[in-house]
Amino acid sequence: MTIALAAIRAALDSGHDVTLLIDDNFTDLVRLAIGDEPRVISYPRRELAQGSTWARAKHYLRFIWQLRRNKYDTALDLDGTVVSARLVGLVRAGVKMGPAFTSRTRTYQQLVPVNHLTQHCFDDYADMLRPLGILVPSVHYLNLPTSPEVPTVTKKLGLDASRPIAVIHPSASAGKEYKQWSLARFAELTNWLDGVGWQVVIVGAGSAEQVRVEQLLEQTAATVANACNQLSMTELAALCQAATVFVGNDSGPMHVATAAGCQIIALFGPSDSVRWNPKGPHVTVVRGVLPCGARCASELCDLSYQCMTSLTLKQVQAAVADLQVPFR
Repeated sequence: MTIALAAIRAALDSGHDVTLLIDDNFTDLVRLAIGDEPRVISYPRRELAQGSTWARAKHYLRFIWQLRRNKYDTALDLDGTVVSARLVGLVRAGVKMGPAFTSRTRTYQQLVPVNHLTQHCFDDYADMLRPLGILVPSVHYLNLPTSPEVPTVTKKLGLDASRPIAVIHPSASAGKEYKQWSLARFAELTNWLDGVGWQVVIVGAGSAEQVRVEQLLEQTAATVANACNQLSMTELAALCQAATVFVGNDSGPMHVATAAGCQIIALFGPSDSVRWNPKGPHVTVVRGVLPCGARCASELCDLSYQCMTSLTLKQVQAAVADLQVPFR
């Protein structure tokens, strides 16, 4: 969602009357970034994952009513996933547009060609808007305005604003463990940062990331603020606005931190950094010292993902040493 914010801003600035259909996990972040200008229809993911069958059915039917009560000139699917295509299929619109790489081509009247194999996802969204006469002028993510939650979050986590703050996200999306730097290395980094005077905050969300964070804490003797499952999306953005650096794997929080204006040290292994590197002015991408072979993907790597496992603590320490401290 963070990657798409600049495209959404461009659509609003072009004078189009925009309604956003987004996951409810991102509604507050979009409001922080864009304000109250666009209408928002939130897909009730959280409500559909809990409660009785009857309660979930009511939430879903209410959502469908909101989705179908208006008719639009154009429904534009930026993602082209199975879920987004299914939802766009329910929208009443004169023209439905989606990316040409989607597997759900029958949903759309117009398919927009994008170079999704050779360019950043950010540029995909710019390509999607171009047939509507909308240009995305920025080459970076949309900067989030300063969050009013910054002082509340720093107080909640017991942080001292006069000392540099390092935010560490040791996880990646569920099922994408191949993207993750080892916990032992993260523990070494945490110990080193704490030893040279940094305040360290560990972030994460969900039960799987909670387990990984707990395992990390067992391996470190550092003083750490554990913010896993303690922050909303906007509170995460506020924390990153207070922080000096964010260190983490290729993940959603990395992109939020970039939009928040934090300095980023992005740890990449098999992920395509051309497509997924955070697009901001203060980003350092660090890769392992050993390349992988031709077959290195989520399902299989002939060399056991040495492009990630060969990423050393010294490389990350050097990236930290090159930072502008204090940053702001």
